[in-house]
Amino acid sequence: MRWLKPVVSLFLVCFSLLVLIVSRQLGIGSVQSPGPGFMGFLAAALLFTLASITLVKESLAAVKEKGEATANNWGVLAKILILIAALCCYTLVLELLGYLVATVILMFVMLYVFNPKKVYWQLAVSFVITTSSYLVFHTLLQVVLPAGIFRIGW
Repeated sequence: MRWLKPVVSLFLVCFSLLVLIVSRQLGIGSVQSPGPGFMGFLAAALLFTLASITLVKESLAAVKEKGEATANNWGVLAKILILIAALCCYTLVLELLGYLVATVILMFVMLYVFNPKKVYWQLAVSFVITTSSYLVFHTLLQVVLPAGIFRIGW
């Protein structure tokens, strides 16, 4: 059950990044003249900070709990940090590259981190998952997704 705390912390980090982006798009304003996204931005920034601290703390505690820190334990921590970095990069390049390209890259990195042996399989799964999500959100739900500099979309 010890594994649940880092997973929840990682989820909260991702959720807070999403809220930060949406709040920024709504407009933060200033302290004297707050915009509609001001309070959401502050709350998400606090949540991101606390969840990141908890994630690192719990990950290090799990390593120390098993006694001597082995390469495998540090590998798990490295994977978590790589995933966090990938999600942060995804939020930064989503508008630039577009939903399809950025999501394929994100999915590939997420799959590759956990099993670096089957590269072609992971690339194919990344394309299938991204295409499926694009069809559901763009076609069925009619959500406007970023096309990016390549203008890829149906």
